[in-house]
Amino acid sequence: MLCGIEEVKQDTKEIKPTNLGRVLTLEEKKVVGTYKWKTGKDIIRLIFLESGIIESSSVLGEKEYKWEIRNKEIHAENKGGNGGCYRIESNGNLTKNAVIIHGKRTDLTKEEQMTFKKIR
Repeated sequence: MLCGIEEVKQDTKEIKPTNLGRVLTLEEKKVVGTYKWKTGKDIIRLIFLESGIIESSSVLGEKEYKWEIRNKEIHAENKGGNGGCYRIESNGNLTKNAVIIHGKRTDLTKEEQMTFKKIR
């Protein structure tokens, strides 16, 4: 367990269907895993599950989001319509490049962007 969240074990031989009853695309399969962002004492962990759910863990607590890939970007939103957009980097890391507040996207400046390193 990581911060109260179960670790995700990737299965490289078989792609399991998501809760939508479909098979993950190769691009989606590459995203599934655990990512970490750290600055000073602050650490945020994101666990992208095959089911299309993200489990987020930080000093502010644990949250859950739904994720999907749209236009080569990951869009993640919670039930309230808040979340973020992540650019998929060539090395497998994810860069948060926009926030979504009540369903409306706002791009982040280069200084505001956060790169999450893939750790699993």
